[in-house]
Amino acid sequence: MKKITFNELKKQVSKKFEKEKRGASHDFTHIERVIKNCKLIGKKEKANMKILKYAALLHDYVRESVHETKGNHALESAKKAKQLLKKTSLTSQEIKQVTQAIESHSRSSKIKPKTLEAKVLFDADKLDAAGYYGFLRWVTQGNELNWSIDEIIKNYFKAVEKTKKQGFYTKTGEKLIKHRIKQTEKLVKQIQKQLKKE
Repeated sequence: MKKITFNELKKQVSKKFEKEKRGASHDFTHIERVIKNCKLIGKKEKANMKILKYAALLHDYVRESVHETKGNHALESAKKAKQLLKKTSLTSQEIKQVTQAIESHSRSSKIKPKTLEAKVLFDADKLDAAGYYGFLRWVTQGNELNWSIDEIIKNYFKAVEKTKKQGFYTKTGEKLIKHRIKQTEKLVKQIQKQLKKE
């Protein structure tokens, strides 16, 4: 049986997401940004980039389009990734490393990242929720959940505080996330001031 390449698998994942018509906060552009974030953090942390690119590609493979209300997307995505990766040239040990990273990328799975690659994926995913684009994701998700502007801002700040309190797993990830959060907090506070004036 012919093994599929990373790019062939990427095309399959992209088509699946497009067919599912996912909300903008978890569409395929999110996957592409997390792949970039993994490169950004992973190279500095000297992680295994081969493991990371597959983990980033499949970390949200199974996910509801708007908001998680049943099951756990990290655990379900890890199960599905294991099946998909058997069609690639990855070894059984590499597949195990990829699935371990996927199942621990979200705190909702209650599994803590143990390997360097799992820690990088966790921080790379959180990095996409920080910064200007991260706030836009909150606005989009808030719209999908029928939140008011005040609720979007309130929930954004709650999420930011939770992220700060729970911490990060890599020094590079922490530095990048804190920098982006600082930038965005300033912007959101300006929006709040403007809204109060109107």
